[in-house]
Formats: sequence, structure tokens, C-alpha cells
Amino acid sequence: MRIHSAKRRTLEVGSLAIGVVLSLILIKILPYFLVARTPYEIAILFHFLCGVFVVSAVGMILEEDSRLGGLLLAAISIPLLYHSSSVGYIIIEGLLAGMVVGCLLDLYVIYKNRFDVLAGTSRTFLTGFFIIFTVYLSYGFLMQLPSVSAMDVYKFIILFALLISLYILLL
Repeated sequence: MRIHSAKRRTLEVGSLAIGVVLSLILIKILPYFLVARTPYEIAILFHFLCGVFVVSAVGMILEEDSRLGGLLLAAISIPLLYHSSSVGYIIIEGLLAGMVVGCLLDLYVIYKNRFDVLAGTSRTFLTGFFIIFTVYLSYGFLMQLPSVSAMDVYKFIILFALLISLYILLL
């Protein structure tokens, strides 16, 4: 049973607001590190996991206890997908495969009424996503290493701090 209190509601709204703000800041900083061409394997995994998150977020929103987690997943993955599509580098196959896996997971969870399975699976995928995303950004940074300024290093450190904050917020 969920405990309804003003303190919990304030914490949920604050967490959601922080998640959206951090996600938007992340999108603002990303173009500095995504100018290098990313290996296809990393990009397809990135889009696959974004597809899983978008559809899993819908399933999590359906259940009251995991609604905040679903909204946060959507707040992170949708802007990342929007950024990828705006720069013209979105891999539809990976995205669709992720959406199919997310749909199957949602259908299983709804059929069995086991939303804890969806939350646990989302956490596992989330850990993989942040590892892959860190590799993705590190690769972009390392490809620019010969021409990196002190400001770029500062932005890269901020980017990693944002990633860690988002990861902690989503877990």
C-alpha cells in the first residue's frame, strides 16, 4: 500500500523536476562530445536501450508505485532520442528492436501483474545504458583529444557529474 503524504508528493515532484532539468542540461552539453562518428555497435545499443526505456516508461506509468520512475525514464530517454534525430543520426533498427522488447516486457508485466519485474529489468537496462553511454561519450572525447581545451575538459567533467546524478536519481 502506498503512503500518501505531502512530503512524499513534494519529493516526487522535486525528483521529477530535477530529472527533467538534468536531462535538458545533458542535451545542451552533448553536442560538444558527439561530433566524432561513433562506432555502429555502440550507437545501435544506445538506440536499442532508448527504445526499451520509452516503452517501459509507459508500462511503469500505469502502476502507481512506479509512476515516478516511468516519468523519469521518459524524461531521460525522449530528449536523448530527440537529440539523436535532430542531428540525423538515429538507427531505426535498434530503436524498433528496443521498442519491441519493451512492448513484450510491458505485456508480460501487465498479464502477470508483476510491475516489480518491470522496475527490476529497467534498473538492469539502466545500468547497461549508463555504461554504454559513458563509453559513447568517452569515445567522442578521446577522438577530440588532440584539440581539447581546458573548457572542453571542464564540460566533460560536468557531463560525467550529470550522468552520475541522473543514474543515482533513476535508481
